[in-house]
Parts: sequence; C-alpha cells; structure tokens
Amino acid sequence: MCGRTLLDRKINENYDVIVLDVLRGGEIITSNLRSLILKEGDVLFVKGSFENFQRLKEIENLALLTDEKLTQEELEQEDHILAECLVTDNSELIGQTLQEANFRRTFGSFVLAIRREGEVIRRKLTQFILKPFDTLLVYGPKDRINQLSSREGFIVLGKVDASLDSHPLWWLSIFTILFAVIMAIFKIIPIVVGVILGVIALLLARVITPNEAYSSIHWQVIIVIAAFLPMGAAIQKTGLDKDIGLFITNIITMFPDHLIPYILLAVIYLITMLLTEIASNVATAIIMTPITLKLAEQASYEPLPFIFAVCYAASASFITPVGYQTNLMVFGPGGYKYSDYIKVGLPLGLILWIVSVIVIPMIWEFKKVVG
Repeated sequence: MCGRTLLDRKINENYDVIVLDVLRGGEIITSNLRSLILKEGDVLFVKGSFENFQRLKEIENLALLTDEKLTQEELEQEDHILAECLVTDNSELIGQTLQEANFRRTFGSFVLAIRREGEVIRRKLTQFILKPFDTLLVYGPKDRINQLSSREGFIVLGKVDASLDSHPLWWLSIFTILFAVIMAIFKIIPIVVGVILGVIALLLARVITPNEAYSSIHWQVIIVIAAFLPMGAAIQKTGLDKDIGLFITNIITMFPDHLIPYILLAVIYLITMLLTEIASNVATAIIMTPITLKLAEQASYEPLPFIFAVCYAASASFITPVGYQTNLMVFGPGGYKYSDYIKVGLPLGLILWIVSVIVIPMIWEFKKVVG
C-alpha cells in the first residue's frame, strides 16, 4: 500500500472496512483520505469486523496495533512453552490491563488468550482489565514460566519444572502447627497465642521472612469480618433477631414436641446454606449466629448443636460459583457453566442438609434449658 491510495487498493470495496482517519507523524488526517498517498509508518483507524481486519492485514501486509504481537523469532524459540496461569484474588494484576502491568516485559512472557467464566477472549487482550480467577494462556521461556509459578498471585496450571529448596529448619514449620493445635486441645494456651508464638519462632529462625508473613495474611477476609461485625450487633440491638426467631418459633411449634429441635435444626441449616451462596461464609456465620442463639433460647434448648449447624452450612457452598473462592477458581479453567454448579451442587447440598440434621444431634445432643 506504500505509494498507493485507498482508492487504488479498493480498500472499502475489497475488504468491507471504512478508514476513518490516518495518523502520520503525530498529525491526524481526516479529510480527502481516498486520494491520500500512503506512506510507511502511517496508522489507519479502521471500522469494520475483526474477520475483515484479518483479511486486510494478511493481503495488504499490515500490522494490527490493537494488540502487541509475537515476533517470528519468539515463536521459533525451542525453550518456549505454553502454560495456563490462574490469577488469584491477591494478585497485583487485579484491576489492571496487561498493558498497564507491562506483563510482557515484567514477566518475560506473552499472553495469547484469557479465559473468564468459560468464555475465551482472544481480541484486544492488552486492553482487557483482569479480574480474580481469570486464566491466562501464557507463552514464554520455560525458566520464566517456572519463576511465574513461584510468584505470589499466580497459580500455574500447566506442567512446569519445579524444585523445592528446603530450609535446614523446615521441620520447625510442622512443629509449630502441632504445638499450636496440641496446646489448644489441652487448653494450656489459646490457639491464637500458640499460632503467634509459632510465627515468631519461624521469623527468628528465618524459616520465613517478614514479607512472606505479611503477604500470607488474607486481608479481604479480615475486612469482610470487620465490616459484618457491626451488622451482627445491629441485628441484636434492633431486635431483628427476636422477630426472626419468633417467626420461626411460631412455625416449628406446629410440629410435635419431639420433632421441634430437628425441625429447628433443619430450618437454621437451610437458611444458612442458601445465604452462604450469595454472601461469604464468614459474613453468613456472623449474621446467623445471633439469630440462632435467639432461636435456641426461645425454643428452650442449648445452642451448641444449632451453632454447629450454622458452621457446617456456612462452609457447604456448592450451588453457585460465587459462593466460595475455590468454586470460582475452577470455574474458568474447567470451562464450567453456571448451571453445572446447580446440577451438581444442589443435590450435594440437599444430601448434606439431610445428613447433618441426622448426624449433628448424635454428636451434640439436644438438651433442654431448665428454668
């Protein structure tokens, strides 16, 4: 096309695209484009379908600037491999485009496609804003992919060469976990104190670094807990827990006395199970706990079995991909659809509901509160 005009090459007629502007040397040319003699380095702003762009590119020997492209040399490197890389919810790339993150230069690899919720995106990847649990199809040197797998915020799903460089005091990590659990079981020290002492020991022994300790803290969970604690207090202070408790109590009193605790347990489990599918398990537990305590009080039963029902139901999130992080983590890489979770998760949730209502009272008996 160099030295020719758009009219000479019949761009509009042959490829069904419209050239809107031409950028040349920092100046945008908008008029008389059909008779403009094109030069090397001109940038054409074109309107049309992607398929027509591809045909125009191949026949007229143009370069698409919507995305950064691989060079022939990069494609022919023998040590380059393909790998799927999952972006976790604590990745530094969240909320950025590949261009903003300078992915190619930072990680020495090239993203060929992005998969999100079963949909594969191949166009304009550099302008695509990344979200948690997006799956990137990455192409690059084997050693850079290996480095990427050890970097926080990424999980490489493909096969990579990995080696474990063990610390001389690696056994201290296992010991500190056992120490914290055993001390808590025998009520010698609270588990929180045991864990803190264990972390201090690992830091002093330099088994972990302060940065590793800090980065391992899941701040999103802490923020969610802090945000929903006032909600739990508000439910109690406004009397909402009493209203909900009274409403459910009026329903369960319609059943025989010997079935009341089982019906109450089933209702609490079911409400918690449904609520955890739209909120986090932590938020659900915080909301349901004061309500459950009030229900148990009004029914004159000790709250322990009902609290355990809340704990189990809040963690049994299988019906939707957004109910829990691990559900969403496999959503994209597995190519699942929303309906797949309902087909498998709903029956599983109902089975656990029935089993829990039967088994929980066997371990934590229903006890009447006297007086």
